[in-house]
Amino acid sequence: MRDLSSGQRLRRFLVRKTFSGPYRIQFYEALRFLLENNQPLKVALEQMRDAWTDFGRRWHPFAELIDDCTEALRENTRENSLEQTLARWVPQAEAAVISAGIRSGAIVTSLQFAVTLTMAKKQIQGAVWQMSIYPLGLLIMMGGTMWVLNNNLIPVLSKISEPQTWQG
Repeated sequence: MRDLSSGQRLRRFLVRKTFSGPYRIQFYEALRFLLENNQPLKVALEQMRDAWTDFGRRWHPFAELIDDCTEALRENTRENSLEQTLARWVPQAEAAVISAGIRSGAIVTSLQFAVTLTMAKKQIQGAVWQMSIYPLGLLIMMGGTMWVLNNNLIPVLSKISEPQTWQG
């Protein structure tokens, strides 16, 4: 691992934690595009870093991931392989798909599948969110109905007739 100052470690930690689906899709698509155009993996990563950082003149969050990936390709040890690096940055399922693509030599296909997986995960989470809102809305409406009955209807009815005479 690179020697980083505490500020750089904090920035790297924050970038890793905010590396959400849309950013991962953008990263996968850019890498896939370069690999489809017969660029070697290390060269493709360097080109992406140069494009996003304006050849090192400004900082970009993707540069943190690309630096980690480039270092992993350079070292290629059991503790610091590209698969291990990706597992620290992306969800486990996406890392497994990309790792399988690296091992099988079909990294372009695996990156496309990782994009599909990321978008499917977003759709599933959206559907779960929508389906969980329905019961919550139903509970709120039932609670509101009970509140109206207890605070508005029952006091009026108890003025009309004695509650002891009510049936049902």
